[in-house]
Order: sequence, then structure tokens, then C-alpha cells
Amino acid sequence: VVRRGSTQLNTPVKRGAEEGGGGTGAATALPMLSWEAAAALIDEDVRRTFGDELGADGGVPKEKRKAHLRNVLRCYVAHNNRVGYCQGMDYLTSFLLEHCEWNEAVAFSLLDMLMVERDLQGLFSVGLPFLRKSFYQFNVLLSMHMPNVSLLFEEEQVDVTMFATNWFMTLFTDYKLLSRDAVATVFDLFVVDGWSVIMGVALALLKSFEAHLLGRDMEGILNFFKQLSGPGGWAASCLFSR
Repeated sequence: VVRRGSTQLNTPVKRGAEEGGGGTGAATALPMLSWEAAAALIDEDVRRTFGDELGADGGVPKEKRKAHLRNVLRCYVAHNNRVGYCQGMDYLTSFLLEHCEWNEAVAFSLLDMLMVERDLQGLFSVGLPFLRKSFYQFNVLLSMHMPNVSLLFEEEQVDVTMFATNWFMTLFTDYKLLSRDAVATVFDLFVVDGWSVIMGVALALLKSFEAHLLGRDMEGILNFFKQLSGPGGWAASCLFSR
């Protein structure tokens, strides 16, 4: 489920990804939130972003990392009330902070730039317009490059939103599927070349999973993706060897 918040008050606008997603990681329509509710959601997601991990990252204690992330997200909500806050922004912003030595000003500037230059505004804004368009494009590419997998998904009524929403909404920065080195490589290429990189990585992942997917029913397919909860040895070299 993708939840969002905004500084706009009492606005009955809802947004969601493909209707009927309903499965693992599918985006669903939820109401716009007030500033107070958005701030509370940010606090909740900041705790979720870092989970139960211990220790410090680059010498920065966990509680300070939480504070840095909370500050940047709250500032962005106040800065851009057309986008507000949406799940996925927490992982992305944490990644930016991590790679700029937890400097809030630099991370905020990078986030603001990416919202415009790489259309993350469309990804996170009300109605998820860019996410919807991206999934349509991804389905077309899937039918072109992996017709057997595409046909399997169609026959078993598996929508890509059921497993790939998290891939697109976090740009893989949740580290649940790719290793840290691979995510850094993917993100560098995304900054330079844009969304074609995310599409290519998603297709490459499905291609590597193809033998494991064929022959499964809907439940088996979704269980397979659900079990992919860690890096599992994936490396950038495997994805970009060609």
C-alpha cells in the first residue's frame, strides 16, 4: 500500500496505481492528508525505513539518521505542497542522505532537483500519474522481450503492480532486492539516463527470474516475489554485463 500526505487541508482527492492491484506491494487509492497527518506518517515511515538495525552508518548514529531524514522530508512537504509526502520518498531521501554524508541541505537540493529533472513529481503526486504510465510502458516492454512471462501473468491474472510497485516507487533504494553497490550503480545511471534505466533493470530482473516463474500459478508467483526480501547476492555486474 502506498500512503501519502500533503500540506493541503480538507482536500478529498484520492490516488492509486492500477485498479485491483491488491497484492504484494500494490498501490491503492488513499485520501490526501493534512499537514499534521503527513508529519505523523513521516515519523512512522522514518522508523520503518531504518527498521531494527543497530549501530552507525558512516559514523552517524541511528537516531541522528532518523532526525536527518525526518527533517528533510518535512521540509520538502512544506516546500512542495503539490506533491506533499508519499511512501517511497523515505527510502529515496535516506539514500541521498547516505551518499552526501547526511548533509540535509545537499540531500534536500538533490531531492528537489530529481523531482523536476527526472519527473519524480509525477511519480509521487496525487493519482500517481507517472507510475501509471510507467507500468503501462513496462507491460508493453514485457510482452515484447519476454512474451512467455507476459502470457503467464495474463493467464494467472498477475498485474505487475502486485510485485513491482516498490521497485519503481523507491528506485530500488530500499535494498530489499539489490545490493548496496548495485543500487548505487543503478541510481548513478538513472541520474544520467533517466527512467529507461529503471525499466531496463526491472526487465533484467524478470529475465533472471523467468525460469523460476514459468509453471507457477498466481499464488506461487506472488509468493516467489514475496520471498525476495534481501539482496540475495545480486550485483551490478550481473545486470549490466551487456
